[in-house]
Amino acid sequence: MIDFTPWDKLLHRYVENGQVDYTQWQAESAPVLDQWLASVSNTEIDKLEQEEAIAFLINLYNALAIRQVLQKYPIDTIRPKIMGVPNWASFLRFFKKDIYELNGQALSLDEIEHGILRARYTEPRIHFALVCVSESCPHLRPEAYLPEQLDAQLEEDTRRFINNPE
Repeated sequence: MIDFTPWDKLLHRYVENGQVDYTQWQAESAPVLDQWLASVSNTEIDKLEQEEAIAFLINLYNALAIRQVLQKYPIDTIRPKIMGVPNWASFLRFFKKDIYELNGQALSLDEIEHGILRARYTEPRIHFALVCVSESCPHLRPEAYLPEQLDAQLEEDTRRFINNPE
């Protein structure tokens, strides 16, 4: 069983109403996030029950997205501009660049989302749980996804996103 406690504690401490306190997180706990990511890098997804695998992959995706921001913080946006024009190559690199190794397999955020989560699991509500660290994306929960609460968490995320007037 995967220990989501370190990730859960970070979320409780640095996330409120979907907003992340990157300044405090970077100053106080960026290494804690790296330690948790390292501790789960040998997780064998194929040996997990479906709910645990989905919870793990959502947590991993969100943690890696946050880590990418923390590594470059302070930044205004993950969509940099060159002479006032969006630099789409840099934006896409955020999602397509290999940033993590899981059991020796190099992964990008895109690979976690599309190559693993969407390819293996028929759970459409994951769309409302994956955080792309942008205002228009789903809000980050102030807690980790847990296998035993996954259905309720995904249902809440879906309702919140769909009913968000913004």
